[in-house]
Amino acid sequence: MNSYQTLGTLLVDYFAKTAGWKQNIMIDWVKVVGRLSEYMSCERIDNKFIYARVYDYHLMQELFYMRSEIVASIARHYPQVSGYDMRFNFIGIKKDPIGSSIIPAIGSSNKEQRTIRAKEKEALDCVEDRELQECLKNFLIKCVL
Repeated sequence: MNSYQTLGTLLVDYFAKTAGWKQNIMIDWVKVVGRLSEYMSCERIDNKFIYARVYDYHLMQELFYMRSEIVASIARHYPQVSGYDMRFNFIGIKKDPIGSSIIPAIGSSNKEQRTIRAKEKEALDCVEDRELQECLKNFLIKCVL
């Protein structure tokens, strides 16, 4: 008797072999890039590029120059990445799960994080221009007092 597989089973097997590693990189991002994951996250992988979101504008140039080392680090875990390059997109402030804005200070541990205080939030709410309000908020978050 012939054993046939359904099309769904064949497609699942095919995508697990060909594209599954891309999702695994995104899931294992912290393990793959180490402490750099505090400053960037994996956005997507396609067309021989790994697109990363960067939380700190000042690190974008440093990450650009480190991109070959970052790709080599990823390739140690996932050999399919050999020959890929990286692109970086500045997205601003990393959001924590409860929604307050948090960004780690450069060169600091996770313990040193700056959040918007209640009085600062109250003062920001008085600013009517939303763009100016966002700029001031970003400035306050980057200030280490």
